[in-house]
Amino acid sequence: MKPTRFSSGWLESSMLTSIVVFISILFSLSIGIIIGRVRSLEYFKEAIEVYKSVQIPDTPRSKGDVRRIRKYRLMVKTAKRRMLLLFLTQFSVFIGMYVSMLLTVITIASWMGVEWVEIPVAIPLLSVPLEEGGFTTHITFISILAFALPLYFVNKKVKLSQEPSPP
Repeated sequence: MKPTRFSSGWLESSMLTSIVVFISILFSLSIGIIIGRVRSLEYFKEAIEVYKSVQIPDTPRSKGDVRRIRKYRLMVKTAKRRMLLLFLTQFSVFIGMYVSMLLTVITIASWMGVEWVEIPVAIPLLSVPLEEGGFTTHITFISILAFALPLYFVNKKVKLSQEPSPP
């Protein structure tokens, strides 16, 4: 028997969808919090300040450029290493949370015995039409979409604004 809007299968499906969306958003927001805490460490703050303030040309064109390169070479080299470490830390936090979210969703879905859920609107390339109307999709697709929603705010937190160097 296929679930209808008034059967217990539909209620179970919508409850699972709500739980999955909540868990996905929670994991996504926790990424933003963790990345914000990591970036607020003094070790990375110094690298970000150097990155924003010191601008050295790749190829020196004048004596001033050569002097600037000599003066800031070690500072910029250290800042580049710290920025690479910051990037790798942010990437590993993202991947770790993403995998944790998917494992949590898959565990909850298998525990409830529902993997395919009914949705009222089609998601292009991710949903299948039902004979009696409506659409169905796998629960992991919904979790991925719910995970991607708050990532806009995480991207704003991760992004470095490029400011012109002081004269």
